[in-house]
Amino acid sequence: MPVVKEITPKFKIGDKVKMRFTDLYGEKEGTVVERSRMLQAIDPYTGQIDPEGLVTDEDHIKSISLPYRYDGYTLEVDFPEADYGGWIQKAYTLKSVVVGWGYAVETSQMRTRVAEKDIKKIK
Repeated sequence: MPVVKEITPKFKIGDKVKMRFTDLYGEKEGTVVERSRMLQAIDPYTGQIDPEGLVTDEDHIKSISLPYRYDGYTLEVDFPEADYGGWIQKAYTLKSVVVGWGYAVETSQMRTRVAEKDIKKIK
């Protein structure tokens, strides 16, 4: 399992920020109204963070309907064996670790979930 030090958020709730992209209404600037840790899946073969793996927002962990364990840094979700008719998927555990912070940015018309790397503070 990769060892990652505690990651400090770069933005606070109330910060005015500019997003790297526009939202559905064409807006790029807004205010940070929420923040939460983002967890990314670990590749079971290499034990390293999978750059193309599933990303989970810490706020959404409570809605996982499968058995899981979360200690504030590592999330383990237990998937049961599944029979798809032509093949059987063996039971497995998907592990994820905290890799950074995500934010809800509110513009005049909507809220958008944004990764920390996709916003910058407006001075």
